[in-house]
Amino acid sequence: FFFRACLVPLVDTTMTEDSDAKVTQLREIFGFFEQNGVMDISNLPTAVRAMDLNPSEKQLKAWNEELKQSNDGLIDFTQFRTFMMSILDDSGDTKETIMNAFKVFDKAGCGFIETKELKTVMMSMGEKYSEKEFDELVRHHNSDGWIKYSDLA
Repeated sequence: FFFRACLVPLVDTTMTEDSDAKVTQLREIFGFFEQNGVMDISNLPTAVRAMDLNPSEKQLKAWNEELKQSNDGLIDFTQFRTFMMSILDDSGDTKETIMNAFKVFDKAGCGFIETKELKTVMMSMGEKYSEKEFDELVRHHNSDGWIKYSDLA
């Protein structure tokens, strides 16, 4: 947050502006998939990725099942916004956790990890990525065998 000299607002407008911007972005994404006021949840993976999130296939399937059970496979904008805002709220804590995990492998402390090392780790530890999932994850971030990991968090 930016502090303004001599002016301390009674209400933090930054949070409201962030929320307003997110809702606007969510409206645009929903509008792309919307038909007759609802969106088919089969479009959820693309919608989530449009918000710069990169969940695993396992997580997408879990969300898909969760929404399918309660909404017959269709959601309106209010349901979509509520669902996406909960994901976005959760992703803030996750980003810090992910950054700390990446830093373990950043021996030089420069903000980059060797693509080869990252691949080995992500295909063998935790929620293991397949080669296809890993390639998709780093496709736009690999630069001469190095990845700026803040782009992935």
